[in-house]
Amino acid sequence: MRVPGTAALVRIGCAAVLAVALYVILFPIFSVNRWRPSLFCGNHLTQLAIALSLYAEDYDGRLPRAGEWQDASYPYVKSSPVYVCPARPRVACGYAFLTRLGGVNMKRIPRQEGVMILFESSIGVRDANGAGLESFVTPHERRGYIAFLSGRVKTFRKPAVDGLTAPAKGARKR
Repeated sequence: MRVPGTAALVRIGCAAVLAVALYVILFPIFSVNRWRPSLFCGNHLTQLAIALSLYAEDYDGRLPRAGEWQDASYPYVKSSPVYVCPARPRVACGYAFLTRLGGVNMKRIPRQEGVMILFESSIGVRDANGAGLESFVTPHERRGYIAFLSGRVKTFRKPAVDGLTAPAKGARKR
């Protein structure tokens, strides 16, 4: 015996299941926009760290001088937007070069994987450089990116570092 109105209930049930399935599938795709600037920023720092390493290879292992790092790395990245943090598009240059590494021969630096070279900075001018992380900013969910000589990039909360070695706490692999 058939109960009247069952077909309508089945259709409503199917529509509800379909709506939930679409929400579960599509929500992560459209919510990625919130994370996109952060992903691009890490990618920019990776490109810049690799460009500086390539520069050093071409110049007998020497890194560029701190006040000229942007001009020195440009031929290797060939893109001005790489110097701008997507989370802070109005800042001319969202990154700074660690001053102590200016003109240093990379061959004389032990454990390059733990040596910082670039970091997100509030200085915001062309060829920005800093003696330490006093200008380090955290525009990505209270985290900021730091690039290492090896080309690796990590996010950190406000780290307490000496300027040449990786922070021991608060690091998240990228």
